[in-house]
Amino acid sequence: MIIYKEILLFFALSFTLTACIKYFLKKFKVLDFPNDRGMHRSIVPRGGGLAIVFSLILFFVLNLNSSSNTDLYAHLIIYVLIFAAIGFLDDLFSISYQPRLLVQFIGAIYLIFFSFLADFSPSAEVFFISGFALKFMLVIFFVWFINLFNFMDGIDGLATTQAICFFLCSAFLLARYEYQYPVEDLYIYISIFCGFLLWNFHKAKIFLGDVGSITLSILIGIYVLYFLGIDPKLFYAGIILMALFIVDTTYTLIIRVLRNQSFHSAHNSHAYQNFARKLNSHSLVTCTCILVNLFFLFPIANLLFIFDVNPIFLIICSYVPLLLGCIYLKAGTNITNK
Repeated sequence: MIIYKEILLFFALSFTLTACIKYFLKKFKVLDFPNDRGMHRSIVPRGGGLAIVFSLILFFVLNLNSSSNTDLYAHLIIYVLIFAAIGFLDDLFSISYQPRLLVQFIGAIYLIFFSFLADFSPSAEVFFISGFALKFMLVIFFVWFINLFNFMDGIDGLATTQAICFFLCSAFLLARYEYQYPVEDLYIYISIFCGFLLWNFHKAKIFLGDVGSITLSILIGIYVLYFLGIDPKLFYAGIILMALFIVDTTYTLIIRVLRNQSFHSAHNSHAYQNFARKLNSHSLVTCTCILVNLFFLFPIANLLFIFDVNPIFLIICSYVPLLLGCIYLKAGTNITNK
């Protein structure tokens, strides 16, 4: 049963915290200034993701001893706190990518090999590999995944709405196909994101910052791996639901490397950024991404549970059109308004 009072409470908490954090970020001049690499033309406070961090941690702590998901909540508290702290320090001081990447790998190795997720043993028939090789690939996947939001958090509301779409669709799949997981948790997350989104959508009055984008990626990344322990179909569904971010980020990075450009330097040549320049609108691009998530990717993910179909085939069906979109929008290179 959905607890409506809790949903409204956490929505109000996130909304109010964002307003308070916005005030203090302005006061202490934690600001994002317009530059050639950005997509904004006004000074906006960055680090607003702190509101999401505080709201999530409160929810995890309150439910730590009253839920069957104690291990999940405990690890989420630890990972969100550690990575959010690093993200906020990066917002303040622009930390080099090497120490951040090192911490990410250490966290991923522990999560996959030594945490409660280490007991998950999906069959080799499903993943084509097993044992150490599979766990190693999941470490690489997790490190890559938790950087997605940082790469894709470049226009108003995109990262936040992506997180909302992911958990909304995941909640439907868990409920519709009667998995033993309290979907109320996912609705609480959505309410927290919506509270922040009211300040973040066009035109954004506050940005997520690295503290926010890394928190969203940690939360979703751990859930995708957690779904693997429930049913590999849910894992594949998560991969499909995150296709917009995965395809854009991966293709853009490959093009930049082929063009002898730094893979870690800030830039504004993602497909969604070129699309925003073509349309001269952040909101239209974000709304388009919402529609792609709900009316293209989600129906494909749903097919995993309706038909006995190879999940790789469905992943290809969802990724190829998005890849063609990246090629059309010349991701990896900058285009001008048309």
